[in-house]
Amino acid sequence: MVSPNDPTPAEHSVAATTGGGGSAGGISDEQYRLIVQSIKDYAVFMLNPEGRILSWNEGARLIKGYTAPEVLGRSFEIFYPAEAVADGFPKRELKDAARVGRFEDEGWRIRKDGSRFWANVVISAIRDVNGTLLGFSKVTRDLTSRRQAEEQARELAAEQAAHAESARRNDELQRLNVQLEEALALAERSTRVRDEVLAVVAHDLRNPVHTILGAAGVIEVVPPGEARERHVNMIQRSARTMERLISDLLDVASIESGTLSLHTGSVDLSVLVSEVVELFDAQAHERRIEIHRDIDPGIPMIIGDRDRLVQVLSNLLGNAIKFTPEGGNVRLRLTRQVEEVMVSVTDTGIGISAENLPHVFERFWRAREIATKGAGLGLSIASGIVEAHGGRIWAESQVGVGTTMTFALPLRGPRAKD
Repeated sequence: MVSPNDPTPAEHSVAATTGGGGSAGGISDEQYRLIVQSIKDYAVFMLNPEGRILSWNEGARLIKGYTAPEVLGRSFEIFYPAEAVADGFPKRELKDAARVGRFEDEGWRIRKDGSRFWANVVISAIRDVNGTLLGFSKVTRDLTSRRQAEEQARELAAEQAAHAESARRNDELQRLNVQLEEALALAERSTRVRDEVLAVVAHDLRNPVHTILGAAGVIEVVPPGEARERHVNMIQRSARTMERLISDLLDVASIESGTLSLHTGSVDLSVLVSEVVELFDAQAHERRIEIHRDIDPGIPMIIGDRDRLVQVLSNLLGNAIKFTPEGGNVRLRLTRQVEEVMVSVTDTGIGISAENLPHVFERFWRAREIATKGAGLGLSIASGIVEAHGGRIWAESQVGVGTTMTFALPLRGPRAKD
């Protein structure tokens, strides 16, 4: 039996390739053997051409668990799992190393006690000066700790990714829950508003219908004259009230569906403002409300639907007069701001609370603290018309001081729909 302390034939052959009894770099064969023998972090040993073990160092004993007498002369296949041996993997390692000079691999290896460890293996072919294969050197490093660390890192990364995904799903679920709650709240509010609006519409239609029916009944029995004429006028006024309400409802439906039609042309807003003010002169005079006009000179023509813009301004001015106490003031301001023209209507009325201000342009909205008639459609329609022109509308207010309604229209006119 070869002693683990004796130089092996393979070690002699390695020395022979570097110059015989001496050694390269001034290191003797004995010194080289002692260096290899003392290495503890790597299993370093020699194989003959058939793969039988010819030498064994301290690192090999520590890593694989065998002493030198237990392995010298045995096939190196004892270090491989049975399935790898059955597949012929160890023999292919030697063939590849003999063919190209070197073979490196990472995989499972077997210790003496049958436990597995993850190894990095480098097999190098040893040849003499004539190229004859003398055997192989094999260096094995135990990477089990590194592999376990890598697996733990992967597991940790996977766990963190799973936590992140779970957190993302929780966030998404919370977001959906919030959206659902908002949708439910909106549905409840819409239902409440619908019921309120139906009540208002029914009331607003019932009154003129009753007036019409009553006046018609009087006409049937009253002879021609002043009384009959008065009841005819009542019928006409009531019919116009019903017509306005129905028209407003149709406008809201058109705005909601995006089918509001505009008949555009050149519009002189300076003239339009003056004409709308004249329409409300009598109503303002009756309530001793003064209407002031501030119109900048040189206001350019814009492109828009004149009738619809009259509808917007009439709504704003009508509201201003309605909510301004007797003896108050309403001011209309017409100015140019770069590429748009701005129209504002300011009153000295009761004002709108900060809580209600964001809702004033919502359809069917009416402030509960304001005792007013109507279905709450006017400002919503005004907003839809302004937006259809490519403009914008907003409100500013202070309770007890008054309200300013402003809309801005682009000089270029409404953009064409896609």
